[in-house]
Formats: sequence, structure tokens, C-alpha cells
Amino acid sequence: MCRLLHLAEERTGLSDIGLRACVGSGLGSLGRIGYLAANSATVERGLAALQAHFHVHDQGATPVVRRHDGTASLGYEIVEPSMPGADQLSFGALAIGTNVLRALCGPDFRLLQVTIAFDRPRNLSLFRSFFGAPVSFGAAANAVAFDARWLATPIATADSYLYAVLADDVRR
Repeated sequence: MCRLLHLAEERTGLSDIGLRACVGSGLGSLGRIGYLAANSATVERGLAALQAHFHVHDQGATPVVRRHDGTASLGYEIVEPSMPGADQLSFGALAIGTNVLRALCGPDFRLLQVTIAFDRPRNLSLFRSFFGAPVSFGAAANAVAFDARWLATPIATADSYLYAVLADDVRR
């Protein structure tokens, strides 16, 4: 996928092609794992399900959930971050992670900050408008930060029966 995104960036000249490709993607793009997260009791449990079972969806990266001093973050760690196109993959993954959080938390959810471990692309307008939070490049990690209180939020549309079925399917 990294090579494809690198080629897309070269051919289109769009330094934000990874973000552009994923602004409309969310839980559904993660398949069973996304539906498992969506049917978890709380946002924290949904993110834990993503983190625990993401390898079923993708073995080249992993989501990472962290908490520190009232702030939580959802990060994305790529196994080979030096691969050409890894920046674009990260841009897209952070967009998907943001959409996942927005879907799980509801319409009042807002990010506090976005950190990206890659160089700043030429055009930042979509980064600013999509994330709606300060975006820093050249950071230590790829992550979106938010108020940790959102982790306790019950997922309004969660179905415990569907969660059980999906969890069993993913375990197998």
C-alpha cells in the first residue's frame, strides 16, 4: 500500500493524497474489526478491540491508544516507517482514526491536537480543515489527541449480541 500511495503522490503531485483518499473512510473500511469496535460498550472498549485485533485487518501497522494527564491519543505505528509512501499511509490512517473517533463519540467530539512523524507536505489546507485541530509535523509519533473523558462514553448504537458474534468471529 505504501508503494501505491507513493506512486499516487508522484503521479498526481498531491502531497496530501493519503489524507484525500481517506477523509471519507471510517469504521466500515476496517471490516469486522470496525464493526466490533462500533458494537463495544464504550469508546475505550472499542479502541481496545481495534488495538487488540488490528492484525486481522492489517499486519503492517498497529493502532496504539495512550493516556496521559487527562489526554488520550489514538496513534498509528507503521512497521517500516522508512518505506516510500509511509507518510501518505499515515496521513490516511490518521484520517480514518479521526473518523472512527467521531463515529464512536458522537457529533460533539473534537480533537485537541494531531502529531505526524513525517515532514510537512506542501499543502496544509486539508489537514487544517479536516482535523479541526493544530497539526504538528516532524513529531515523535503519528497520533490524534483528545480529551480522555471521551473514553468513558457509551457507544449509543452498540449491540451486545452483535459484539459477541463479531468477537467470536475475530478470535477464530
